[in-house]
Amino acid sequence: MPIKQFQALYKQRRKDVSCLLGVAPPIASMQKANMTTVQHHGFSFMIVTQKDQTFFFVFIKLPKSLRWPNKHRYTMEDAERQAAKYADLPVTDDILFGELWKRRSRGHLCCLEEGVYKLWHFGRAVLVGDSAHKMTPALALGGSCTIESVAVLVNELKKECNRQAHSKLSGATITEVFNRYQNKRVQRTNMIYKVTYNAVRVHSRDGFLRNLRGLFIALFVGRRAAADRFSAVVRGASKIDFVPIPARSKGTIGFDDENN
Repeated sequence: MPIKQFQALYKQRRKDVSCLLGVAPPIASMQKANMTTVQHHGFSFMIVTQKDQTFFFVFIKLPKSLRWPNKHRYTMEDAERQAAKYADLPVTDDILFGELWKRRSRGHLCCLEEGVYKLWHFGRAVLVGDSAHKMTPALALGGSCTIESVAVLVNELKKECNRQAHSKLSGATITEVFNRYQNKRVQRTNMIYKVTYNAVRVHSRDGFLRNLRGLFIALFVGRRAAADRFSAVVRGASKIDFVPIPARSKGTIGFDDENN
């Protein structure tokens, strides 16, 4: 890819949020397999608990937006200073953030890039995951989005390889395959990106309208309604078409391609 085209591509991403993140051992009083979000003005907490680990994130609004080539790298001293600001704030009814930070096995401070590129491929090279569509981990959807993109890409490659089983794929055919992959993914990826973009800003009360939304969601929207809205995002996920779906227990809401 020509360097000017690459630079223009990279400028499509923005950095509005920094993140203090880390991993700590499980804490007895914290419910396992749970995700908790705590809203504040200018920042928010997200705590994800698993059987053997506790993941924590502090999303912090930056004073101004950054774009490439502007970047900011933080030291461990920077991370410690940020952690001290939030040490006495609760992340659950009986746990303060400072307790998680002290117990951490690792933790650091970084800037979060956000953006969906307009071009995902060039020649025989193709982008998937964060390299094509990067979003904050505010709803833990970035990894799922990566898996979906891989599934769609291998589906398209498999179809074309089946059509041309006795010949190599030409450059023009590969470009066509990559175009189909991007076209099938771009609308859903942009939708998920917008959901995560708004979520991290609502949780940090970024602006008057988002402040109202945060208060409304916290006070008037029940867990069932929130779960239904989240399910509406997840249910449209793509799968690998040529691999059998393993037997599993089914929830109350199925995936769209299983309901059709």
